Amino acid sequence: STTQDKAEIQANGVDFMTLESLPVPCEVSVGDKNYAVDDGILEWGTLERGTYPILAKAFPYRDWEGTVNAT
Repeated sequence: STTQDKAEIQANGVDFMTLESLPVPCEVSVGDKNYAVDDGILEWGTLERGTYPILAKAFPYRDWEGTVNAT
């Protein structure tokens, strides 16, 4: 079961949100960017403020959805 450690981060490129226990391998979309994850963990940060939808996909597992707000 995928977990997200934070729903809000600072948009400073230093503060990160982490997704753990992702299926291996999987594809994760954060906003309009796609990431291939082959170790079950994704750390993500940004310099741009906004609310970003998150979608993790790995057939045959159910899709996981979340959001992260960068302020």
